Amino acid sequence: MTAETTNTQSSVSVRDVSKVFFAGSAPVWALENVSLEVAPGSFTCIVGPSGCGKSTLLRIIGGLEQATSGEVDIRNADDQIPAAFVFQEHGVFPWHNVLDNVAFGLRQKKVARAERYAVARDWLARVGLSGFEKSYPHELSGGMRQRIAIARAFATGSSLLLMDEPLGALDAQTRLLMQEELVRLWEAERKTVVMVTHGIEEALLLGDRVIAMTARPGRIKEDIDVPFARPRSMELERTAEFAQARHHVWELLRDEVKVTEEGR
Repeated sequence: MTAETTNTQSSVSVRDVSKVFFAGSAPVWALENVSLEVAPGSFTCIVGPSGCGKSTLLRIIGGLEQATSGEVDIRNADDQIPAAFVFQEHGVFPWHNVLDNVAFGLRQKKVARAERYAVARDWLARVGLSGFEKSYPHELSGGMRQRIAIARAFATGSSLLLMDEPLGALDAQTRLLMQEELVRLWEAERKTVVMVTHGIEEALLLGDRVIAMTARPGRIKEDIDVPFARPRSMELERTAEFAQARHHVWELLRDEVKVTEEGR
């Protein structure tokens, strides 16, 4: 993976990426010849059946996995933190309080203590957690812990955020609130986001594009431009246009989900 550092937004180029795992004696192809261009400042959502390689692709983009073949280039990335991750299970450090969790990435970048705490407090205020700086994750709800993880990712200053089902572990009501929160934060910052989700509605509410993937080995079945203007709110889901878009994505995925279920 290569990275070039400037103060502009990141872009991502994925070229003919394939990934094979070896389970016993048989190779398992998770991804096959995936190519994708992610524009600077865009919000791209990836949907597909379970096991289709969505998370593997995200980890390859972020450098946590090596592709078996193909290339990934991130341009205009932060040298120290090319991409900031948000995972489904919060990924907060239980031994750190809330303030130190949010400041963690800045500490890794050797940002001075006063500055990193000032940035962390600002992000805590922006996600509605002012007053919880000295609390520990076990004292907070799941939604609050996920706010910490999202605040930490934004606070790093990285221009590329990679999110793997970041709202998937939340209850339905909290998830709806966090979707609106994430839309608000992204529209203010315009970082480049690639997000894996199982939620078709979530992908259409958040994304500029929806990448629909096939059953394993994962390939791109369709690259969909989301037609809805910004800013967006949950009211969008009540429109006929949203229902039509949701139906289109589900029709793309229906057979792929069946293939996955029949193969179990």
